[in-house]
Amino acid sequence: MLFILRITSFACFLLSIGFFAITFLIRDPLLLKVRSVSLWIVFSATFLFTLFFSSLVKKNRDRFVRILLFLSLLFVWTGAANSAYKELIFQTRKKAVLNSDPKLLKKFAEHILLGYRNDEELENYLKIPFAGFFLTSHNLSGMNVETLKGKIEKIQKVRKDFGFPIALISSDQEGGIVSRLSPPLKRPASLLELYKMFQIDSDSKTKMRRAIFEKAKDLRDVGINFNFSPVADLKEQNSNPLDFFSQIQTRAISNDPQVVSELVRMYCEVMIENRILPTLKHFPGIGTVTEDTHFFNGNVRRTTAELKNKDLVPFIDSMKEQKIIAVMLSHSFWKELDSQNPVSLSKAVITDFLRKEGSESAILITDDLNMFPIYYRSGGIVQASADSLKAGSDLLLISYDGEQVYEVLYELIRSRSDHSIDKNLEQSNLRLKALQRFFGSK
Repeated sequence: MLFILRITSFACFLLSIGFFAITFLIRDPLLLKVRSVSLWIVFSATFLFTLFFSSLVKKNRDRFVRILLFLSLLFVWTGAANSAYKELIFQTRKKAVLNSDPKLLKKFAEHILLGYRNDEELENYLKIPFAGFFLTSHNLSGMNVETLKGKIEKIQKVRKDFGFPIALISSDQEGGIVSRLSPPLKRPASLLELYKMFQIDSDSKTKMRRAIFEKAKDLRDVGINFNFSPVADLKEQNSNPLDFFSQIQTRAISNDPQVVSELVRMYCEVMIENRILPTLKHFPGIGTVTEDTHFFNGNVRRTTAELKNKDLVPFIDSMKEQKIIAVMLSHSFWKELDSQNPVSLSKAVITDFLRKEGSESAILITDDLNMFPIYYRSGGIVQASADSLKAGSDLLLISYDGEQVYEVLYELIRSRSDHSIDKNLEQSNLRLKALQRFFGSK
């Protein structure tokens, strides 16, 4: 009997350590889906653990059992206190951001594109001059095309009433398996699917162009003006059972850079004709990256010379052809240029290479900074945001967990002035103003 009690108390001890560890993640994107009830869960669990452990202590005089149960209670109570402390810190920083100098707030907010969970969260964000918002499937529950259009019109009206520029309303509507606005929009074919359907000849190009135009029209009609598409990565024969989200091999068009370049340029041309900003992704091309960069650090497995002849071709060709275009910076490592930082945070890649070899006018946006290789990097999303702006990016994408923006803004505002950031933001502001003119804003 004593042996069973000791095993039980040891199991309780391990459980309490696990509980304590989880409380450090209370505000992490990892637990976003339970955040609204996370404190309730923590305090309810603390109460139940306390009752259970206390009952075991009363029934047992064994010193080993009592010490383990006492330590278990200590871990549980400390975990609960830690959860409350982290929530208090977050709310304090959020309040500080909302009450900060409007000029400083604007300085950084207009370089952030944000996702949101619900309408209440969106209403708070609309009071801040963010660059824009990212819409995905969970934002569209129960909507039809008309209600989606009405929602976007309302966002733009509120922005206008506040005196803010036109909001960038973005989404991932590649077509195929990545169609975040479908439903309510009809699911469009991806460029890969169109390529398979038509191949490339004079007649098929007309059909493909028409299909892309229909997709652009659907986006334009509801108010989407910034689409995270096309996929300009090359199709490589990689296989990784842990690739749950990237799945570039099912989204990329071809392993022939000229084929990809031609289709990508056609796609961008049609989108731009419809006043929609297309996004070349994922720079510098992640076809050779076997890791899923949503969760793991990944490396581009080509030399710079090889990239210039292959993966970079669709990106460079499109940037040279279109003055108004966006490029999404991947979180992969291009180690020949920068062994310490991923592309999205690398000055060597962004300023020293992309701006010189690609385009001075392109809008450079990071992939979501909530992704694990960035969020759990030393310094986290806060340091990564500052590093990306220093490196020369125009927009920071914080889409999965929008509330992280308060932590980012708190530190950026607190730092007030960083010469390298300020210099890059001056140039970035010129590009963003040109984008506003493209959308028709005076």
